[in-house]
Amino acid sequence: MQVNIVPQSVADHFIQSIVPSDIFAGKQNVIFLSENAAMCGKGNAMERRTIREGIRRQNAEIEAIIRNPEVPTFANTVLAYEKSGEMLHRVSTVFGNLLSAETDDDLQELAKEIMPMMSEHENNISLNEELFARIKAVYEQQDKETLSPEQHKLLEDIYNGFVRNGAN
Repeated sequence: MQVNIVPQSVADHFIQSIVPSDIFAGKQNVIFLSENAAMCGKGNAMERRTIREGIRRQNAEIEAIIRNPEVPTFANTVLAYEKSGEMLHRVSTVFGNLLSAETDDDLQELAKEIMPMMSEHENNISLNEELFARIKAVYEQQDKETLSPEQHKLLEDIYNGFVRNGAN
């Protein structure tokens, strides 16, 4: 089913460009976004649903990394981790920008619900022992893999981020 989003403002055009249409599949045919960039009325439900879907997708991506039976490598662990959560990142970036630029009481209430959910999600990832074990394995074997300077820096940053967050 094709979903038509009818934008009402410049911010709504941006939301339309980043929110995957499958979030709305089977929900309704036309979603009218409010002047406050999809945050009022049905927009709040859309933002909640989109954030929850982003978390679900990233959790599935992390689970796939953990359950990969192959020996951890830069490609199947570090790069896969770096690419995980793309949808969640896009949506949370837009939400944060709207919260800063067009905040109102409704957005503030929504932030009180979304921010703890996002913090819990980020903590669950940064303290995931199985994920860290794979990242650590790649980190400890990096001299055996031919990594570009950019790949080496990414590996180092990710590894150190996990360590700083208490994963080691």
